Amino acid sequence: MKEMNALLEYLRYFHYDPETETVYIIFEKDSEKAKVLYDNALTTLKDDENSRWYFDIALDCLRQFDEKYLNDFISEKEIRGYHFGTGLYVRNNYIYESRSHQHGTADDASAQVYKFMKGIVIPDFDPFEDK
Repeated sequence: MKEMNALLEYLRYFHYDPETETVYIIFEKDSEKAKVLYDNALTTLKDDENSRWYFDIALDCLRQFDEKYLNDFISEKEIRGYHFGTGLYVRNNYIYESRSHQHGTADDASAQVYKFMKGIVIPDFDPFEDK
């Protein structure tokens, strides 16, 4: 989604706090712009309990990708071996560790995070469409 895609330039500002299970924005030059874009992206989320959580996890994961891996993901529009690579990382470091969010299976939650990752890197991808 275009609202989400604008965040790519500001990934370094978004850090996940495991205690609150939300993203916080670090204060640096242009952090206000990052906050405005983040707030705009939040308005596109469905009003369910976990959409923001999945979105925040997606931002934090993308922030941690090295430049080559991120560029490969952007150009290929897929993460190779997601389920056993990045997906396993998401499940082990966010989903299983969650104390505040109820979700179906960890695989289903990880799949939602993946959709948000694609929504951020692919301007015309809607994470809410069933793809």
